[in-house]
Amino acid sequence: MDAWGKWVKVGNKVIMAADGNGDFVNATGLVQDLTKIGFGAVRSQRFALVADNLKVTYIGVETAPGVTVSGAKAVLAAL
Repeated sequence: MDAWGKWVKVGNKVIMAADGNGDFVNATGLVQDLTKIGFGAVRSQRFALVADNLKVTYIGVETAPGVTVSGAKAVLAAL
């Protein structure tokens, strides 16, 4: 995440946070089991989260294939 943040030059505007153990997605219920299609056990659903001063102001969770509520247009509209 750090290298990606540097590559896209987010600076201090975006926190690039990883969830390697899945603790956050497990705690928030944002997990999905993809073993039936060969992608391993539990993975994160696709989502975008906006927080302001540690308060979540927007969360867009994709419910179907594709990118809508977690995409740039939706996130920018939520800012």
